[in-house]
Amino acid sequence: MTQLSPRRKVLRVIGITIAILGIVTIIYAAFVMEAAYYRIQPGPEELGVAEGETRYAQYTVGFVGIALLYTGYKVFKYIPYSEREREHVTEMDL
Repeated sequence: MTQLSPRRKVLRVIGITIAILGIVTIIYAAFVMEAAYYRIQPGPEELGVAEGETRYAQYTVGFVGIALLYTGYKVFKYIPYSEREREHVTEMDL
């Protein structure tokens, strides 16, 4: 394995940390969070009551977890501009 610069090492550690937070968030949304219960009573009791559950909050937290996981992956794979190769290969070089 090639030697990594200190900056790349820090980026890899940060990327792994963010990805782990994303995984924990996804697990939390999938297994720990409960569906939100709602009750709507538009008027007097004789008109009726609408009741139910919604999983909107679970989907939102799950999406945030997926975004964290993706961000962690991109940070892990990021190569700073100062360390990128700048040589361009043209057809004439082949």
